[in-house]
Amino acid sequence: MAALLLLCSQALVLPRTAQAQCPPDVDPASGLDTVLDQCGNWVCNVRYDPASGYLPDDDPVNPWEADLHPDTQVEIVNDRLMITGPNIAQSPGDIIGATYFRPEPDIEDTTSTLYLMQVRFNVQSVNSAIAPTEDLAAFGAYDGDKVAFFTLGLLDGDRVAVNGEMFLDPAATYDPSYVMQWDWQFDTTYTMVVQRGQAMYLLVDGQPVMTRPYNTLPEFPPTFVTPGLFGVISEQSVASIAYVQYCVCAPTDDSDGDGVPDASDNCPDDPNADQADTD
Repeated sequence: MAALLLLCSQALVLPRTAQAQCPPDVDPASGLDTVLDQCGNWVCNVRYDPASGYLPDDDPVNPWEADLHPDTQVEIVNDRLMITGPNIAQSPGDIIGATYFRPEPDIEDTTSTLYLMQVRFNVQSVNSAIAPTEDLAAFGAYDGDKVAFFTLGLLDGDRVAVNGEMFLDPAATYDPSYVMQWDWQFDTTYTMVVQRGQAMYLLVDGQPVMTRPYNTLPEFPPTFVTPGLFGVISEQSVASIAYVQYCVCAPTDDSDGDGVPDASDNCPDDPNADQADTD
């Protein structure tokens, strides 16, 4: 597997991306602008742009640690990060490739109720060793409570996007509400928005395609995943990344601990994550 794992404790300083806004644009028709407007202070705003000319571990300000498989190729081609994973058969959840990581403490604070990731990405080709069910790319975060990832890959031979999963396991059964047939060879902007305690939203080119309740997300990540992880994982393919950006909202008061900030909670002293207004 070839993997790019992105974590930050402070915003990166990238010459060509210093003006990147947080949150990035989403289609107003998606309705998610009302969710994003709940955050008045984005404390972590990170954008990696290969057009700046260096790999993640060559960041001149905050370099990431790198762990590379000998057969993985990572390079910048035409201002895009190209990740070529080894053509090796593997078991579900195996990690073969490249890993870049940094810590992100803000997302571990349970009163930080909103975070997101946006990536421009496509799979250019797949390797011959690929199985009928295989995850080719996964994007997301582990906030210390839930593993909030979405995955692009093959499910019984069909090209799919799966909301709320980090890997695709041929032995598993997936809720069809969180699975969408999708051709990931098209260059596409994917946006993942996580409202802690509420839902995980997946948008494709600004349009909402799947919503998954936060409480249904996996709780236990693989052993290599630590809290605060923002990741882009690619395996059994040649993957092309134009940019990655993620944002974390500043922690807010949440007196009853239901994941809804006091400022927008209809019952700030009584836990009601669904905001049901009943006695």
